[in-house]
Amino acid sequence: MASIHHFEVLTSNLSHRVNQFQSQFGFKVFAHSATSDQPTTVEGEGVALHINSVVMVIRGVKGVSPPNDWISDVALHISSSTQFDGLLERLQSTSDASVLRTSCTTDTPRPLAEGLLCPAGTGDNTRTKQRKYFKVSSPFSSVCHTVICGECSCKEGWRDGGEGEGIECLLGFVKCPLLYGEPCSSCSGRFDSSSLVSRPRDVSHVDHVTFACHTHSSDDILKWYERHLGFQRLQINSKEDDNGFILDGSNGMRMLAMKYWQCSETTATLGGKDEKLVQLVFAEPLPNAGKNQVGTFLKQNSGPGVQHIAFHTENIVGVVSNLRSNGVHFITPPPEYYSLFEKMNEIRKAGESVDLLQENNILIDFEEEEEKKKYLMQVFSHPLFDRETFFLEIIQRHGAAGFGAGNIIALWKALEIHFRRNKTIGGHSGY
Repeated sequence: MASIHHFEVLTSNLSHRVNQFQSQFGFKVFAHSATSDQPTTVEGEGVALHINSVVMVIRGVKGVSPPNDWISDVALHISSSTQFDGLLERLQSTSDASVLRTSCTTDTPRPLAEGLLCPAGTGDNTRTKQRKYFKVSSPFSSVCHTVICGECSCKEGWRDGGEGEGIECLLGFVKCPLLYGEPCSSCSGRFDSSSLVSRPRDVSHVDHVTFACHTHSSDDILKWYERHLGFQRLQINSKEDDNGFILDGSNGMRMLAMKYWQCSETTATLGGKDEKLVQLVFAEPLPNAGKNQVGTFLKQNSGPGVQHIAFHTENIVGVVSNLRSNGVHFITPPPEYYSLFEKMNEIRKAGESVDLLQENNILIDFEEEEEKKKYLMQVFSHPLFDRETFFLEIIQRHGAAGFGAGNIIALWKALEIHFRRNKTIGGHSGY
């Protein structure tokens, strides 16, 4: 089985970013690192947060001009030692030194500036267990992948409030007393989570990660993941051909995805039969395309990178309602989206409420497959950083394996109607 272990945010304003994800999204601090253990010229203090099994690390950045925030690491977890060893062997045989950056076995605790994984047996957990990991670069200069093997015995001792699902610790991080509601000399007064924050406990794991790419670059990116990490193409849309899912028009884009042992919107996945898979999606603007979300990201981010991360839930209405009460703003589709004949029909077939979906800005996308009822529901936040770059998606799947490509078409149809009615020229939805 493979899954997303954690993702890392580099920020020029650590306190602001930590408090944002706590107060708005219900993340909770569970560990922190000491600045003395980190390089002083680039990376500073780090804070680890979680919602259930979704773990993120936010680390301060120094010496970056202009100030900017970005996703710097999408860490992968592989439970099978045999699969991990095979992947490392593949890298050692196909990659040059610039791709395979770090490789070690964490049976002996030692400081490692690039490592994020905590050796089992440190802290207050005396059980020892060999842990292996390595770090690789990626086709994106600002993003790397830490690949982690096996289970962490520290999960038995790191539990939210002493209860619930165990949390994996991180190298260079120490358990924060805030995890148990106790004061912390490093974090109290800076990263305290308000007791009034509504925590979306129905968020279960990272569903997929989407990268924004330059035009004509996706093919080479897919080949990189296939060659170095064993990803393969994932077919996610019945209308998709070898070139991926193409959306023509003034705002046109191309999307592909991959899985671990499968790929497509461009999606890449590392995985097994478990629902917690590693799925990567790649989107690029078509040549001469007008303003769209991918082009905006590339400009604002000064290049490709992680555009959004999707959190999976089995209760999207409840999660979105909680997040809205915390002050999270979601992209609002034009009212015409919910009155389109095809969308009205999809909502009816799914047995969902038009009013409830519209109230929470939730989109729905059906996948045609004989008589089976397969669909997904999704919603997108506004950009979370100071620039129009990274945002979060909440997604609920009812048997659907895609990423909502049909919603892009429906949204643009709705926008055309909306602009025509309001005699507005231009504009875009943020999708």
